[in-house]
Amino acid sequence: MISPESFNNQRPVLALNCCESLLQVVIGSKQGVLFGQEFFCPGNAMPHMAPAMAAGLRNLGLKPADLGGVACVRGPGSFTGIRMALATISGIAMGADLPMAGLELLPLIAARILPLHAGEVWVMTYARRNQVYLQGFRGPGGTTLTPARALTTEEAARTLADRPGPLVLVGSGVRLHQPLLEQMVPQGTLLTDPAWESPSLADISAAALAADFTRNPLRPIYLRQSDAEQNLESIARKRGIDVVEARKAIPDFESPEPNETR
Repeated sequence: MISPESFNNQRPVLALNCCESLLQVVIGSKQGVLFGQEFFCPGNAMPHMAPAMAAGLRNLGLKPADLGGVACVRGPGSFTGIRMALATISGIAMGADLPMAGLELLPLIAARILPLHAGEVWVMTYARRNQVYLQGFRGPGGTTLTPARALTTEEAARTLADRPGPLVLVGSGVRLHQPLLEQMVPQGTLLTDPAWESPSLADISAAALAADFTRNPLRPIYLRQSDAEQNLESIARKRGIDVVEARKAIPDFESPEPNETR
C-alpha cells in the first residue's frame, strides 16, 4: 500500500497512450487538461514521445519531480507501442521517484460515448488480421458488461448480433470491419469516423487522476499471443536457443499483477 503522501493529487499527472496509431501525451490536474499533444504516427511513435513530454513540462514550467505521478494506458493494443510507453513512463517514475498508474484503453474509448447513450456501447479495436479486442458497457453510467477479450472478427460479430438493440459500436475495429458489422449487427449504430476511435485527452487525464497508483512496475495488458510466441520455434533456432527451454521461459512474463494500490 502506498502511503497517502506518496501520491499528491494536488499536483499534475502526466499520462501517455501509445496503444494504437495515435500517440497521446497529456498533463492534467483537478483543474483540467494543462497540456496535450496528439501525433498520428503508426509504427513511429518513439521520435515524438519524449520530446512531447519534455515540451509539456517546459511549457508549464515543471520538472518531473513536480508531478504527483505518471500514468500509462497499458493495453490492449500494439505490443510495441505499449512496451515503449511503459518503458518511458517507468524511466520517468524511477528517475523522479514518482508513483505510477495503469489505465485501460477500451473503457477510455467508451467514456466519450457513455454519457450520450442509455443503451449498450461496445468498443471493438484492431488486434491483428481477422482479430479484434471487444468489450461492452452500458450507459450512461458505464457499467461493464464483459471483460475485454481477444476474438476473431466473426466471433465478435456474432457476440454483437446476439445483443438487444440499440447498440453503439466504436473503435478502430468497427471501421475496419464495417461491411461485416452492417450485415450481422443491424441493430447497431456504427461510429466509423476515426475521430471517435481514440480517447479524449480530458478522459485520459481524468482517469489518471482517479487511478490507483503503485510503486510496483506496471504490467501490460496482452490479451492474445504475440507473433513472436507463434514463431518461437524459428526465432529460437536462429539464436541457437533450445526450443523447449525457450518455451519454459514464457510464463516468466505472465506472472500475476502486483496487488498494490495507493
